[in-house]
Amino acid sequence: MFMIFSFVGKKENTKLIRGTVELTLDGCIKHIQIRGDFFIYPEDALEYIEKSLEGSSLSDVARRFSWALEECGAEALGINGEALQIILQEAFHSQDKPAKEGR
Repeated sequence: MFMIFSFVGKKENTKLIRGTVELTLDGCIKHIQIRGDFFIYPEDALEYIEKSLEGSSLSDVARRFSWALEECGAEALGINGEALQIILQEAFHSQDKPAKEGR
């Protein structure tokens, strides 16, 4: 089983960051989709970053995001790993129950 929830937020020095994440019951990211008003160039780097976050815990998002950004030589404006991690953790902790459960 896993749980799916949406996240949305804007932190200092970022644009709007939103998306959907699937977490395994042990708290690891199974799949994540990140969208928002930010820019990542080249654009296909976002898919690489999303894939790089799979398997990580919410507490490791900032480090993995920064690593993936550097690994693919991308530039980001309006988003950073620390902000994404905080937004994800806030959304997770605000859940009374999962928005959707799957098997």
